[in-house]
Amino acid sequence: MAIDPALAEKLDGALEADLEPTAGRLGKPRRYLQGEHDMPYMPRGAKGEYRHLGERAITNWMPLLSDTFSKGLFVDGYRAAQAERNHRITAWALAELDRLAAGGAWDRMFCVPRTWADLRFADLSLDPSDRRPGCYGGDPRTVNYSPFGLAHVCSLRSWLAMWSLAESECGGAPHLRRIGVPALVVQSTADRGVYPSDAREIHASLGSVDKSLEFLPGEHYFEDGGRDEVADLIAAWVADRG
Repeated sequence: MAIDPALAEKLDGALEADLEPTAGRLGKPRRYLQGEHDMPYMPRGAKGEYRHLGERAITNWMPLLSDTFSKGLFVDGYRAAQAERNHRITAWALAELDRLAAGGAWDRMFCVPRTWADLRFADLSLDPSDRRPGCYGGDPRTVNYSPFGLAHVCSLRSWLAMWSLAESECGGAPHLRRIGVPALVVQSTADRGVYPSDAREIHASLGSVDKSLEFLPGEHYFEDGGRDEVADLIAAWVADRG
């Protein structure tokens, strides 16, 4: 079929207009990808954190995403911010040690507030288990402002040795890989500080060929019951390898 030159020129002009980056119809997705949007699709009753995600979104389509996906973005962002906080404390601790050394001092104490900050304390849909809301110390809102808590009071050196993500050698995985003997990991299903994913990671990190992972009902130390069952499990496991 012969191409009408006049029609071809007209269509070419229309396409060029549509692709124009400022006002063109097809330039709109490009502008959205560059963050130029006013969130026209944001639901009226959207929660504050949902609006915050929409405002920070790269594209205008973020408000159309499901609640579950948006929640995942929040969780990932929160955890990344917690890791960054840890790195900032580490950088400060290293600089503070240098400052003290210049004056002839060895170390000093400092406080780290709000260390009970795992989202799994409050959101039971994260890493699901049989646990109740809260943490070892009870209500996280209370223990975060109490004088008791993990890493709440540190020296510069104890922070670097124990709690720093960048400097500490207390992470389990590198050491677990060195274990080659038969190993049994027992995880309490209602633990409010060690979660199913932690138990699976410990089990996966073990260098042992013969290794087992068992989940049993109970709190952190089985203080609410179940210790006899744990003892029976361990005894049978050892006997099988005797």
